[in-house]
Amino acid sequence: MKPGTKGLKQSGFKPRSSSMGNSRRPSAADDSYDPDGDTRDHGSSFRDRRPVEVEMEMEALPHRPAPVLHRGTYAQVLPTVQAAPKRHYVRSPKLLFNCCLIPCQHCGREESGTVCGAHSNWVDWGGKGGHIKADDNCIAALCDLCHVPELDQGAKLSRAERRSMWLAAHLRTVNELQDRGLWPADVPVPVLQPD
Repeated sequence: MKPGTKGLKQSGFKPRSSSMGNSRRPSAADDSYDPDGDTRDHGSSFRDRRPVEVEMEMEALPHRPAPVLHRGTYAQVLPTVQAAPKRHYVRSPKLLFNCCLIPCQHCGREESGTVCGAHSNWVDWGGKGGHIKADDNCIAALCDLCHVPELDQGAKLSRAERRSMWLAAHLRTVNELQDRGLWPADVPVPVLQPD
């Protein structure tokens, strides 16, 4: 081992020498400054300056009191915000299947396999959200010709017309399923709320 490397292995790391601590980048005031070379302003770090300069600059900075931290804490205790209660959606595969057994409640089409439960597309009816369907009891039995082109895409109808179309079909669906005894007993019947 070389002298001055006590306890260091041959790993490629060099021990600090007194000359490394005094090194600093050249500036425009230095004789060794090369204007054709690296002209970026590197600034000077606290390590490169004398302690008096650093202390004076630190005094010039605005003083912010440090938060008092106790053992095991990391920040101030903020008042807690009450979380909104989670909404429980009504889900019933049996009700959705029973919707397929009745004719379209808009046009009366009875072809098997084309009628399905069209969920509400409005927040105030069944809790429709960004990526979540409304409650299963807020559905209208509509065929594929009424559901997608008229209700969901709705290029021919205004928003108010689509809403009134769905609402009328929904009311007829609820009545039809209850009359035929197809409404499941464990699913609540939706109550019509006036606008």
